[in-house]
Amino acid sequence: MKKTILAIFLVLGLMMLPMAASATTFTLNEDALLLLWDVFENPENDTTSLTYVGTETFPYGASMGGSVGYAGAISDSSNDGEPFAQMGIGANFWGTSSTGSGATTADVIGAALGTGPTNSLVGFDSYELTLYNDNDDDWMVNLFLNTGYTDWSEPNTWVDNGWVAISPNSSATLFIDLTSVPNLDHVTNIGFQVGGNMGTGSSTDPSNPDFFHVSAAPVPEPATMLLLGTGLIGLAGIGRKKFFKKK
Repeated sequence: MKKTILAIFLVLGLMMLPMAASATTFTLNEDALLLLWDVFENPENDTTSLTYVGTETFPYGASMGGSVGYAGAISDSSNDGEPFAQMGIGANFWGTSSTGSGATTADVIGAALGTGPTNSLVGFDSYELTLYNDNDDDWMVNLFLNTGYTDWSEPNTWVDNGWVAISPNSSATLFIDLTSVPNLDHVTNIGFQVGGNMGTGSSTDPSNPDFFHVSAAPVPEPATMLLLGTGLIGLAGIGRKKFFKKK
């Protein structure tokens, strides 16, 4: 039995080593997450607003450890037959909005990488983030990324992972594949979106308007996975030594 357990640890550790060595995941750490702001709204110019960015615990429960929380109001008063409303929380190339100013995309990426301002994600295969719904209603979320489009001569590429529904007190790790995204040396927008079918009658839909409470946290870095993998191998080795010594 002990041999079987040790073998499982060893195999898991060995499997993680090449994964960690080859993984090139971009994620947003706490410093970067605290810089995000309300970059766009749909419907535009509605009563939607981001009211809180920080690390305090939200009213409906505890946010994830090491995460940054966001609260805001989302509504759709346009009566256009489209009850879905959303907010983009992130950064753009200019760092300004109709309601004030915020960090630029270069500020956010630089904070995540610890390099100082940069618009480049060259060398990364994916953009990942874990989002937690700390609320009493279902909310939908997705990641977004934009390259180009700081003047009319540049190609514009928008990518997102599609909407994912998260039930109250649940989380989801979202993923965007960057391997086919052009112009990663010039990322102009980055962040995530929160949305929902406002007041459509379902018991799980947000009312109109309604406040969302979500938390965002970085995914484990490749270095962390590498340490975990080597730790498992070390535990297997120690256990094996003790096993044979006892025998």
